[in-house]
Amino acid sequence: MPRNLPQYTKCAAPGGAYAIDGLSVAGMLFAGAIVGAIGGSVYVIVMSLLGQIATAGCVVGVGVYLLLIAGLLEFKDWFYNHRLMCILHDQCACGTVVGQPHDGTDGDRKFEILIAPFDVPETEQLLIQTLVEMGTAGTLVNVPDAVDLQNRQVRFGYFRGLSAADQIKVYLNLVDNHLFNQPGRGYLRFLYRRDQMIMGAAAFAASPDDAITASNPNPMFRVNAQEGNDPEENVLVPYMHCELEGNRLARWLDNVLVGLIAGFAAFTAFCVLCEVITMGALDFLCGWGGAAVSALIAFLAWLLSHLLNNPDDGVAGSPDVDVEDPDFDTPPSVARHGDVAYLFGDWVMDEEHNKYFEIHPIKAWYLLCQSERNPDDWELTEEIPAKECAFDVSKLTEEDFQRICKIVQAVENTDPDDKFTTTISHALSKGPR
Repeated sequence: MPRNLPQYTKCAAPGGAYAIDGLSVAGMLFAGAIVGAIGGSVYVIVMSLLGQIATAGCVVGVGVYLLLIAGLLEFKDWFYNHRLMCILHDQCACGTVVGQPHDGTDGDRKFEILIAPFDVPETEQLLIQTLVEMGTAGTLVNVPDAVDLQNRQVRFGYFRGLSAADQIKVYLNLVDNHLFNQPGRGYLRFLYRRDQMIMGAAAFAASPDDAITASNPNPMFRVNAQEGNDPEENVLVPYMHCELEGNRLARWLDNVLVGLIAGFAAFTAFCVLCEVITMGALDFLCGWGGAAVSALIAFLAWLLSHLLNNPDDGVAGSPDVDVEDPDFDTPPSVARHGDVAYLFGDWVMDEEHNKYFEIHPIKAWYLLCQSERNPDDWELTEEIPAKECAFDVSKLTEEDFQRICKIVQAVENTDPDDKFTTTISHALSKGPR
């Protein structure tokens, strides 16, 4: 079971995390412009000390290079240090993987989890019940009858015809009135519905209203019943988004920064030499010449950096969930659609993407049950009987969940060179390797 998984982001406290919008972009550009202006001024002073008059082209070029460098550094700092708002560190979660795990543009591996103790078949049956009830009450119109809704094609077709607001209302009703209101089964409700006692007052105040009575409720969970080939689509249950971190975007930004810094150095050196050697006779050509030379140097530096620091090497990929036990000869395996997994990581709110809550980064991934279910059974086909996992996630009690969480927290917060032992007869996994 994989543990000590890579981490590249840090979440910010409520008030320190923010989304990219016009104001924040303007702030980044303003900060970059200040750095550029200071750099241009320093260049003028240096040239005056050398007895030369700095030309406008060289001054502007120095400023532009520094603006781009500072702006890129500001963006990288935001993406990896201020994009996610901290809720709770080292949070445990458990559930079923309902979307096909896939890598994002930034290199992170994305997982969609239906929170325990609910499985997909039960949740979809409760969804049908919710739709019928809302149709009877007149909250929704043209709801197919319960028999027709047993066909997943009909269910998806009906949902595709609903507005986004109506879809959210359906799922809020499902979560509040049919899932987490069941006795003994609401212990992870806080991962789907805001709870100030668990989140804390600051995080609660800094997150959008998800009350069903709000004019525009913004749920903590995600829903996606749209049409298309996106791996997150064709999912009819509400899910929590989770991400195992890669650093493809960081590598890409670093490579661009290498090129810009090399270009800046080449531009500055060319301008200084040009203005000193020509004694002002060809000053009008120094800026243009520096731009041409530095552009070539910047491209070559970026190309070399890209070859040595390939962004595609920063793709997280899927965690290897092979059981490393000499008593078992298990084939290599990766986390996949239908698995039941126990997750450990930071619980955050993404300031982008409609401010959804998620486990990000996943610090450890424990496989409880490898699905024998054919993923096609969850696609737009008639229901086909499928084998069930040996581990029944619907039977996971709060006591079991908390006991496992204590073991995981102790293991994950122990130095890998140490040993961890427990007196519990059925530990989730062995201690740190």
